[in-house]
Amino acid sequence: MTTTQPTTRPGVPTNAVDPSTLHCPGCMTPVTCAPPETWTATAGAAPLFSHADRSVLCPDPRGRISEPVELETAS
Repeated sequence: MTTTQPTTRPGVPTNAVDPSTLHCPGCMTPVTCAPPETWTATAGAAPLFSHADRSVLCPDPRGRISEPVELETAS
């Protein structure tokens, strides 16, 4: 029996998420794959995602910047 491995390109993850399925966990609005426009260098490394208007994603209950969550679309 022969097994075929998925074709991959160097540097491209095989478990990539479709960005159109990512949403802010606080308000459930779609996110964009760009850092917030208002992020300053003094705040540390900029998050990789923001709301569509390029504002910071909603904070979690402890005030930390959230990571987007993946919402699957109904088939």
